[in-house]
Amino acid sequence: MKNGSGKLEKSLKKFLKDKEFKNSEFIGAIIINLILLYLINNILSWKLSFILISFKDVIPILNIVVIANITANILYIVYKEEWFWSLSQVALNVISYIMLSTIYRVFPFYFKNIYVYYMVRGLLIVAMIVTLIAIFAHSIKFILKKGVEMNWCYRVL
Repeated sequence: MKNGSGKLEKSLKKFLKDKEFKNSEFIGAIIINLILLYLINNILSWKLSFILISFKDVIPILNIVVIANITANILYIVYKEEWFWSLSQVALNVISYIMLSTIYRVFPFYFKNIYVYYMVRGLLIVAMIVTLIAIFAHSIKFILKKGVEMNWCYRVL
């Protein structure tokens, strides 16, 4: 029984372990998100043939996602608790899911090739499914990290 419990504890620790993040990664993400913010808010003025005017309907949610990511990355620089990272990933993924479903519903793109049209829609569905899985996984990680931190998780095991 002890051996099985030891393997479970080892697996749990491996699942809960996050990679060591560097501030340069967060700064890089902030810069990329600032560029994205500019692109999102100016893309309609470029009059690209495959971007429909209905793109204006998804700009607010795109801005929310990008600003939330910038805010999270600033917070990661100053606050490096693993449980906070997991919790913020849940929140960011929920916002991302809302964004993906909005883009899917509005679909502000025009493709002459029907196969490209369905491929992009299919990729949006795959992205929504992956995002739901990420929400679930990060939720479990957050709950378990707080449980380990509060020492109730090992009592259950």
